[in-house]
Amino acid sequence: MLTSAGIGSGLDIDGLVANLVTAEATPTTNRLNALETGYQTNLSGLGQFSSALASFQSALDGLNNLDNFQNRTVSLNKSEYVEVATTSKAPLGGIDVIVENLAKVQKLQSVDFAGPTDSVGSGDLTIIAGTDIIPVTIESNADTLADVRDAINSAASGKGIQAVVVNVDDGAGGTVSRLQMTTTDTGVAASISIFVNDSDGNDTDTLGLSRLAFDTGTTNMTETQAAEDAVIQIDGQTVTRSTNIIDDAIDGVTFTLLDEDVLETTRVTVDFDEASAKAQVQAFTGAYNNIIDVVKGLLQVNVESQQVGLLQGDSTVKGFERLLRENLLTESADTASITNITQLGINSDPQTGHLSVDTDALDAAAELNIQDIGQFFAGNDGLTKRISAVIDDFIGDDGSIDQRTKSIQAGIDDVDDQRDRLNLRLNNLDERLRRDFIAMDILVGQLNAVSGFLTQQLANLPGSTFKSSNN
Repeated sequence: MLTSAGIGSGLDIDGLVANLVTAEATPTTNRLNALETGYQTNLSGLGQFSSALASFQSALDGLNNLDNFQNRTVSLNKSEYVEVATTSKAPLGGIDVIVENLAKVQKLQSVDFAGPTDSVGSGDLTIIAGTDIIPVTIESNADTLADVRDAINSAASGKGIQAVVVNVDDGAGGTVSRLQMTTTDTGVAASISIFVNDSDGNDTDTLGLSRLAFDTGTTNMTETQAAEDAVIQIDGQTVTRSTNIIDDAIDGVTFTLLDEDVLETTRVTVDFDEASAKAQVQAFTGAYNNIIDVVKGLLQVNVESQQVGLLQGDSTVKGFERLLRENLLTESADTASITNITQLGINSDPQTGHLSVDTDALDAAAELNIQDIGQFFAGNDGLTKRISAVIDDFIGDDGSIDQRTKSIQAGIDDVDDQRDRLNLRLNNLDERLRRDFIAMDILVGQLNAVSGFLTQQLANLPGSTFKSSNN
């Protein structure tokens, strides 16, 4: 960069050039700053709008699911024998249930041993638990009751049985230890058999490892509780299952058995859950009002408070607001009894745009037909399905917001390009002005030198009375 202190002219060339360049740059810089601020404001507003739409759509997810309007309530005339849970597939009406038998685990108990460290004997056990075949080897150096327990549990881990050592009274003031084996699953199919290959050569006597035999031919272990299946009567029909939780007898109904008594009938009554359906309607109005508040805030122009929304006058937001109201007022073709929101007691405030619910009218609609309320919102042409489709058009890939954002980003990129071109032009202007001022400064310096020389020569002439203008 050319520089000069204004030696010839005495002028502040650096200052002059800087001021001239600044004067040239200021209008364009201000214009570009204003453009970028506007673009960034729009981007911020669109970000808020997109986030609000995503939240609105999430709030509508439950309303888009017809099952959420088909929830059931269950009442029982007695609660001590069975618990009942339902889904939206459960049939409406009454069900008579009698719990004849609870499913049970099998429990086997060994003969008495002096204690957990008492030797049982060595050899091999083959335990059949349900469909699992579990081989267990008992070594002679690890054949105590506790060792046998640990070996069984290690081999049978996750296979439906467990062994424990139980220390109990012997009836004479002391204690004895017993090995107890229990199935972890209920039902006859989970029953266990134990075959022994005793190292003493006798696999069926009551000595050594054969004391743990329990099969069709040898029952040295005592069965303290037999494995049993659950048996219930549903409207006079027998249902047998291996567990006390029966969820495949009636579609959408799960019975959890608590106690058994063949003489007690539990009356189960299944009905629509009106409170749940009405809560869905209230949830819709709340979500709708929230998005309306966001839209109004983005578009607002309040003269009194001098507040202006980030997207005031924006066509994208106005377009969504128009489509939202159109779909709100469009009649649904999915039901005959409920075709518009007013039949659900939903009213719109013309001033605020908010929705409110007349609970009496909603109660009447719910009593009339819960299913039609669900169809109105979540049917093929349901209100929330239509609104969700509109939201997708705005926040989806290549949707209105995405296209608008790309357009704004292109504007920001163009501002950056204009700034680059402005900086290049200002640099060129700076260099040109400096060259011109330096050339002027040199010329002024030369003229001053000539002037000084001539003045001196004139002053030296004989009889000269010339006086310098500096004197």
